Amino acid sequence: MDFLIDAKIMSIKFDFDASNILKNQNLIFEVEKLEDKLVSYTLQFIDVSSFQFFLDVREKNLSPSSYKADSMYISSIVMLEQYKNHKKWKITLIDKVGSIEIFSNDIDIIRDELEK
Repeated sequence: MDFLIDAKIMSIKFDFDASNILKNQNLIFEVEKLEDKLVSYTLQFIDVSSFQFFLDVREKNLSPSSYKADSMYISSIVMLEQYKNHKKWKITLIDKVGSIEIFSNDIDIIRDELEK
């Protein structure tokens, strides 16, 4: 998934329905990347069983003053392991900001060119 290197993570949401535990619980990332023009991608990790964020919050504050510290850019997305029904993914962030590990059945990536 080298085409997502340098993409900026715009939002992260966990889509689940507590009243319907049989429904897939998905972790969704909205990212943007400047290619020939600005392109938006939706990364949907399907039927997530767990995820962990490992973030180095600079200045030990959730609202850091430097631009570098308050933005998360993707350095890589790799599948670390594959089990019978699940895969372990790792999203590494640029500038050693941290990483995100996700256990999910699969990943779905949707590309959308933005008008600008």
